[in-house]
Amino acid sequence: MSQQSTATELSQRLITLFKKKYKADSQINNLIRQAEGKQVDHILSDKYANRIGEILEACINECEEDLLNLEETEENFKEVFFSLLEACYKMSASYCALIQSKINTRAGINIKAEIPEVDSDRLEGIIKWAVKDEEE
Repeated sequence: MSQQSTATELSQRLITLFKKKYKADSQINNLIRQAEGKQVDHILSDKYANRIGEILEACINECEEDLLNLEETEENFKEVFFSLLEACYKMSASYCALIQSKINTRAGINIKAEIPEVDSDRLEGIIKWAVKDEEE
């Protein structure tokens, strides 16, 4: 099996594991319920993003042995992590937009929050930094 197919399989496994942990996470479910209420603030967005990061970290730790066996190239790291980081960004950004829209409505500002596009260059920069950090 090639390193590229191994990276692709590991990427899919991480995404599947993340989705499973996300759906089962009581803190995430509680934060989603709170977002549906009227008393929302930016602290909820912060808690949500932090919890997403904790779930991501748990997934990476669970797959640590396979990650250590993967050849440390930028291409492999990008294959494994880009889609996962992109999904985490979109989930966090959507939640934050929901909270911001509710806050705007409560304040009498009828402006819907916008979700910025994923900054692919930034994600690639994070991956390059991680690969460089591992090499040192």
